[in-house]
Amino acid sequence: MPGSFQLSVQRGQMVGECFEIEQATVIIGRDPACDFVVDDPLVSRRHAQVTKANDTFTIQDLGSTNRTFVNGVQVMTPVVLKQGDVINLGKNVTLCFEPTDGANITLLAIDKARKAAHVAEITNDAYFQDLQKMAKQIRRGKGSS
Repeated sequence: MPGSFQLSVQRGQMVGECFEIEQATVIIGRDPACDFVVDDPLVSRRHAQVTKANDTFTIQDLGSTNRTFVNGVQVMTPVVLKQGDVINLGKNVTLCFEPTDGANITLLAIDKARKAAHVAEITNDAYFQDLQKMAKQIRRGKGSS
């Protein structure tokens, strides 16, 4: 689907969710009438707008109370979005901007698989397993003295 894009939630109540959006203009905010509804008290009702024109995507803040940032820089005027840009809505919500053409969908799938493998590594880590054993011993009253 050339020309469409995806916003993936990296931080906030909806972390892990992805929203493929194909419209030319998308309003992001807390209001149920927004195209992309973000349920967070620090996100304004109409927080930001993403616009597509001639295969270029821009984001602008819509006068939100807690502001919009792209890669840590406050959005004062419309900012051109690039693949991988990190968008912060207020203090609690972080999104990642990714165009969703066929190649990108493959890259996103690979990235998700890598992250899942990393989580598996962490949970299989010997240190983590040792901590689990110690916690079980403590619960059973066999902690070291």
